[in-house]
This record gives sequence, structure tokens and C-alpha cells, in this order.
Amino acid sequence: MDRARNIHSLDDVEPGDHLCCLCRNEEKKLEVLSSFLRQGLDGAEKVLYIGDVNGVNDILGYFDAMEYDIRSHLESGRLALPHISNAFLEFGFFDPDLVTARLWEEMELSREGGYSGFRVAGEMHWRSWEPPGSGRMMEYEAKLDSFLEENSCTALCMYNLDDLAPEVILGALATHPLAVVDGEIFANFYYIPPEGFLGDERPNAILRRWLRNLEHYRCLEGRGE
Repeated sequence: MDRARNIHSLDDVEPGDHLCCLCRNEEKKLEVLSSFLRQGLDGAEKVLYIGDVNGVNDILGYFDAMEYDIRSHLESGRLALPHISNAFLEFGFFDPDLVTARLWEEMELSREGGYSGFRVAGEMHWRSWEPPGSGRMMEYEAKLDSFLEENSCTALCMYNLDDLAPEVILGALATHPLAVVDGEIFANFYYIPPEGFLGDERPNAILRRWLRNLEHYRCLEGRGE
């Protein structure tokens, strides 16, 4: 599967996909999030949402307003809504390997439970607080990308454009094959595969990607003539 393939809506998301949601509008963010969560719940997947600004009551209230019975999924265990303090920052600091290990455990439990798949969504607003280890967030995103592809799991990472520094958003674009910007989904040609992003020669990986994009754009121009 092409990691940065063209898709037209969140309904086209497949196992292994890794998306970042970049937005300023809270309502638009919740629309994207609810669509992602509903797709997993309706497809009998195990779904995990790691909340921050939007906690359990916010999510329940939003789905209640849509008249979608999310509470039964929560009661059955199909849906879990942990806060970042019990997930990303469980030990008072951020460690990409510990968080990825936690996702491995959740993924294994989903398989043992007979679910059709596993998907996770997480808010990244906490990065603006700069807790210990937060500088390793993009290392986590790159490692998560490998985890998702290898295990056919799906993830949506939520970034608020007004709350986070430009370098954080640039890192998000570099580590997600698919990007949702204010509700519109794109194949992300800024994406750098994990082996390049985590390697010692990241500038070379970025350069190769940019040159490839220029060649691809030229080919598209030629088709339009």
C-alpha cells in the first residue's frame, strides 16, 4: 500500500493508515475525530481515544448530540477514552518507546478479544506544555508509523494549528503519510518514511523526497498539456 496514497474521505481510510489532523476550528476537529471513531466502532474494531482538551464528557456529549449510541461501546469495552495523563504522560514524562509498548499491549488485547482491527486517535495539545521528554514527540510519530504499517492498525493524531509551534507542525507533516487540513484530506507529499526520518542522514532523506516530488509534479504537468 502506498503510504501517501490519494484518498477522498475518511471513509477510505484502511488498516495501516497514519493521519494527522491539522485544524484551528474546534467544531471541524470534532467532526474529523467523530468520523474516524465511528468508522472503527461501526466496523467492530477496538478503538482508543487519548484525550486532552476534549475529555470523556466532551466526547460523550458530542456523540449524544448526534444521537449516536457511543455509551454502549464504552460499556462493552470496545471503546476506551483514557486521558493523556494515563497514556502519553503516564510516568510524568514522555517516552516514545513506553507509549508504543502500551499500544502493542492494546493491539494484542484487541486481537485476543476478536475485534476486526485496532485504531487509536490522540490529541497532541499537551506538546505545548513542553513536559519532560516532549521533544521526542516526532520520534514517537515515526515509530508509530512503522508500528501501524507492520500491524495493520490505524491512527489519527490531532494537532491544533494555533496552539503548537511551527516546528511541531512541520514535524507532524514529515511523519504522517496522510494529512487532514481543516477537514479536507490529502496525500502528504512532505511525508518522510521512518527509516529516513529516524536515520542519521535525515537531510538527505528530505532532499530525496523533495526531488522526487519535483519530478512527480513535472509528470503531472505533462499530463495536463
